[in-house]
Amino acid sequence: MRAIQTIAAREFRQVIGTRAFALTTLVGLLVLIAISFIPTAMNYFERRDLIKIAVTDAIGGQYELLENSLLSIPEENRPNVQLIEVVGEESDPAVLEARVQDGSYTGYVSLTAEPNRSEPVFTLVAKRVYPSLISSLELILRPIALQYRLADLRISPEELNQLNAPTLTQVISLAEEQQDMESVFTSQILAYLMLFLLYMTLIGYGSVLTNGVAAEKGSRVMEMMLVSARPTDLLLGKMIGLGLASFLQYLVWITVGIGVTWLTGAFTSLSIGSLPFELASVPLSTALYFLLFYLLGYFSYAGIFAAAGCLVNRPEESSQTVMPATFVLMVAFFLAYSGLMSPESTVARVSSLLPLVAPMAMFTRIVMTTVPWYEIVLSIVITIGFIQLSIMAGGRIYRAGVLSARRISWMEGLRGSR
Repeated sequence: MRAIQTIAAREFRQVIGTRAFALTTLVGLLVLIAISFIPTAMNYFERRDLIKIAVTDAIGGQYELLENSLLSIPEENRPNVQLIEVVGEESDPAVLEARVQDGSYTGYVSLTAEPNRSEPVFTLVAKRVYPSLISSLELILRPIALQYRLADLRISPEELNQLNAPTLTQVISLAEEQQDMESVFTSQILAYLMLFLLYMTLIGYGSVLTNGVAAEKGSRVMEMMLVSARPTDLLLGKMIGLGLASFLQYLVWITVGIGVTWLTGAFTSLSIGSLPFELASVPLSTALYFLLFYLLGYFSYAGIFAAAGCLVNRPEESSQTVMPATFVLMVAFFLAYSGLMSPESTVARVSSLLPLVAPMAMFTRIVMTTVPWYEIVLSIVITIGFIQLSIMAGGRIYRAGVLSARRISWMEGLRGSR
């Protein structure tokens, strides 16, 4: 145990003392702060980017409908559009085009009538046509066009509402705890956050672990370390040290992120789209499961990445040896991600009991649905058993790789040194 602590402390100091660690931590902090103020910045620029639309009404009485349609849109979804009615000489197309060219108007909309057509013809003329301009005007014009189309089909608004009424008139859930849409959305975000953090940790720190082991092997440092420590102690110490370094980095990011969101009021009022995401409402049990399965996922892969470094003589050769583990990690990520949409499917249930996949898939199921306690325990036991086997196998590869002066394969490493 003392050897493991010494190696873990050494690995931890080496990692946090590098410029790369300081730089990535700083960049992560800047990104978090920037993300926290993005909504405020977007609102500021949206207020500045006013869409000024001139309207020529050749039919009569339509401009008022446009104004009413714009005001009827909820304020949080209302486009930043200013409608300006132009009449007389100002409504001449040549004059309007000149005003559009010099930037006085973003564009102009002409409302004209055609024979045998009750619905007005809406024509947009703009200097540049872009998706947000079209979508903003569609929000305003569609309700007006819909009224005419319903009249042509002799359908009243009440009849339209009846046609659009939900088919399922009654929904009964037999679950003990029925989640509302906001809770489901929060659970999905938490599950995706865990998947993303674990994936990025293993991709980033996994390569650091592999390259570090390969570099030490090339300098023959590990040969001296094996004199006073077992291969499994070396492997576990490196995994713990690097894991603590990544945990420290995430702790700094999370602390600053929570502080910034608290100051900006987003801690309890953050929303994505029209659905709220309340960090303060996350249960303590979910946070503990998050930490547990994050650690299980990290140790499930860390031993493989560390052992991969012993198979090569130079860090430049490590990319091929870690490719199988990276491929399995990608498959595990997508299997767990599919559980977000269908957490009770057969694929999700089987995936949550498979080594290398279980930490991500089981956490996804836990936050998305009610999982029987025995399945959670079984998933944890299977994962811990796999971690123990991977550490034993990794130690064997460690010894074989250090004592070999050439590049060896995974099977040669598992068979051990001769």
